[in-house]
Amino acid sequence: MYQINSITKLNITVYHTFHNEVEFYKKHIWRCGGRCKDQPPYFGYVKRSMNRAPQPADFWFNEHKRTCGGNFTKLSGP
Repeated sequence: MYQINSITKLNITVYHTFHNEVEFYKKHIWRCGGRCKDQPPYFGYVKRSMNRAPQPADFWFNEHKRTCGGNFTKLSGP
């Protein structure tokens, strides 16, 4: 990216501003049944664009398991 910008004099970044469009595709909704369902800011909800339950591959999952311990249930999705 830096090399392209220096050669072409463009200003390419890895950031975007189409947050509404990204949110539109998050149709798969999961909710934790543990104590985090009553705590802000997420109240136990996880919204995803693909049908994949929260799992250890998620950077936050182990911390969630340690502090809450609840299991996720799918609420909606295509």
